[in-house]
Formats: sequence, structure tokens, C-alpha cells
Amino acid sequence: MRNNILNTIFILSCIILVQCNVDYSYYVFEREWGNTVCKSRSCNKKDSLEYTGKDFNVHGLFANGKQDKQCWYWVNCEDYTYVESEIDMEILDWMNKYYVGLYNDSVEFRTHEYEKHGSCYNYDKSITTNAQRENFFFGKIKDLANQYDIVKAMNDYGIYPDDTKKYSEQDLQNALSVGFNNKGITFSFQCDQIDGDYYLNVVDICFDLDYNLMTCPCAANNCDQPFYIPSYLPFSSSSNNLRKETQE
Repeated sequence: MRNNILNTIFILSCIILVQCNVDYSYYVFEREWGNTVCKSRSCNKKDSLEYTGKDFNVHGLFANGKQDKQCWYWVNCEDYTYVESEIDMEILDWMNKYYVGLYNDSVEFRTHEYEKHGSCYNYDKSITTNAQRENFFFGKIKDLANQYDIVKAMNDYGIYPDDTKKYSEQDLQNALSVGFNNKGITFSFQCDQIDGDYYLNVVDICFDLDYNLMTCPCAANNCDQPFYIPSYLPFSSSSNNLRKETQE
């Protein structure tokens, strides 16, 4: 509630000033393992578009931190509108494979993420139109996903999706540290408990404002028990229109 009130005050002040930069201090790039998400959600082929379950789905890129409040997260900073027809085809083709709704409409999901989180991004002054902002925001997400290929880092370290073999949080930490050539960084992982077993759900990668890797502040790690990385993508005939927001 306090976050919402202060964000509202910030937005009103920005309206008065016409232009306003958000004083965030780092980014959280959140990926989700769709095969785990869909074990507890009613995923379907329509909402999953071209996603195959062989890579992480994008949840979002979040602007976080405020001065000494590292756990602060910014939302709904500007009145931006998501227009999918304005996104370059190359970026949109990529999004249809790796940035999908899974269990709710993909356009609605992307709309939510852009208008809630993309509206808080400090764009260069040369970026003035909504189409430019959208393409920069989602293009940056695409670039980060390609540069920091989690599945490749896992595979190179000997970690593969497996419905019978369990891994540890330290296994993943080691894989990403080696794969991203940065052994001083601690990454953040979240697991879901389903029917008594644990499954990898979320991987958070954090960056400073220059997109250098950094240890995630306020990490909510809960993968202290050995967990599975499921290998197949389960689909349901029904749809659940409520997306789990880890930052709400």
C-alpha cells in the first residue's frame, strides 16, 4: 500500500513536470521455467504460442531499488500503452517463442508487463515515441536473454531437464557463475513445491544500471531442497487468467 501511494505521488509530479526520470538503482531480469509453471497452472497451446518448454520463458525486466531501499520496486510510472503492431517483426517473432502468457493471453501478459514495468524504464532522450520505447524495451530483453543463455550455461555444466534427477541450488549457482564468467555473483532462484516435491520455477539475474552482472539484492531464494527441472510442457484444456506476480 505504501509503495502504491508513493508511486502515485511520483506519477502526479511527473505529469506536472512533463518529463521525469525514475531513481532506480538496478534491474531484475526474471525468467521462468514454463514446464514448472504449467504443472500448477492451466497452460494451453493457444496462450503458449510457439513456446516449446525447452528454454526459459521471460517474465519481465524490472526497475528496482530506491536510494537506500534496495527492496523497492517501481511500477506504473508513466501512462504508456502497449501496441503490439508497433513492435518490429524480428523482436515479435522472438517474443512468440520466449515471452508468452502460458496460461493467459500473451498480448494481455505483455501489455501488463510493459505498462507496469516498461513505463518505469529511463529511456534515452532520443527515444520519444511509444513505438521506439516498445522496441527498445523488448529489444533489450531479447538481447539480455541471448547474451545470458541460462540453458546453455546449465548444459555446459552438465545440468539438463530431467524428471528423475534432482539438482541443488549450488549446482545452478556454479553453472551460471561459470557460464557467465562471473564467479563473484550470487543469482536468485525460486522453486515451487508440488505434491511434496520441489521444482525449479524462477531464475532472477540482476544488473547494475550499466547492465553489468551483480548479486541480486533482496533475493527470495527458496530452493534449499533438492529440486527437479521438469522436461516436458504440460497443457490443460482450461485457462487460468490470473498470472502470478513475484513482485506484487
